[in-house]
Amino acid sequence: MAPYNNQQLKDALVALRKEENQQTINDMARTLRDTSVLAPAMWDQEPQKDENGQLVFEPNTKIQLMIMQDAQGNMYFPMFTSFEELKQANHDDTVHALVLSFDQFMSFVDMAKGQIQGIVLDPFTENVPIDVEFLEGVARTKKTVIKPTKLKKGEQLQVREPLKKVEALISALNEEAQKIPSIQEVYLKERLEGDDVHWLVIVDMNPQDPKLFQRLGEACRGKTDGKDMEFIFSTMQVAQQIMADSTPIYIKN
Repeated sequence: MAPYNNQQLKDALVALRKEENQQTINDMARTLRDTSVLAPAMWDQEPQKDENGQLVFEPNTKIQLMIMQDAQGNMYFPMFTSFEELKQANHDDTVHALVLSFDQFMSFVDMAKGQIQGIVLDPFTENVPIDVEFLEGVARTKKTVIKPTKLKKGEQLQVREPLKKVEALISALNEEAQKIPSIQEVYLKERLEGDDVHWLVIVDMNPQDPKLFQRLGEACRGKTDGKDMEFIFSTMQVAQQIMADSTPIYIKN
């Protein structure tokens, strides 16, 4: 098996242990959701390898993840960010390891709900336990990924300035935009669609990365006054028309 090292997640765990606050917790959760982990496991049938060297299991293979117990008697699935971290675990030769995405290891968590407390990341160094409830919250954010709006050529949008004071929302967008070097400007409007009103966020960024819309949306959680959020790139014709008569809420320094 090729060496495995999730440095991005490791860095997030180190930052979390250095100073635990909402930002480091969110960064860790986002990284855990969008990357993968190394999970010690056992199986009753030897898998085959495909042309890319990936393990392929027979459909009836029984796979069990290793379980660890803490000093209070709580049971966790240990997950590791690298083979170096995994080497510190004491296990016998029958225990192998799988590289699992968030969705993949969550299937094991769901099956073991009531028996385990959750997972523990790099238990012999950073030792970050994450309970099932928190993991389920992270899973919900994955299912509600914010995607860029797709508009037909020539389609118009009916927008207006926010009717209420939205300092908390603007502040959240500004703070997150400052952490993303590719973002140059951000505009905030209310979009009207029949009786529905939701936030329209226009983002000027280079290079364009729609995945960052999800990050901006998560930063605004609890500050949207119950309205949905919609994101579009500044290069769209309709966005250019709106920006021409608007003032950005964020300008890169």
